[in-house]
Amino acid sequence: MESSDLPRHRQRPFIALLEAAGDSFGKRHSAHGEPQLRAFQKKVTAYVSPADPALAEKLIASAQSIIDALCGQN
Repeated sequence: MESSDLPRHRQRPFIALLEAAGDSFGKRHSAHGEPQLRAFQKKVTAYVSPADPALAEKLIASAQSIIDALCGQN
């Protein structure tokens, strides 16, 4: 996120979701972490994808990899 062309004030909500998910997973609360990552994916789809589809695809795929690794594949 931080290396993207998104202005810093636009990055903050995304980073906050990732930090919250990280905190949840760090406390072994995957039931809370997974929805936070899903919310991140939806926010990326809505706000990043129109301006930078390649970045959005990478961010969504990375979040999905974390979900799959920590929560199991659904």
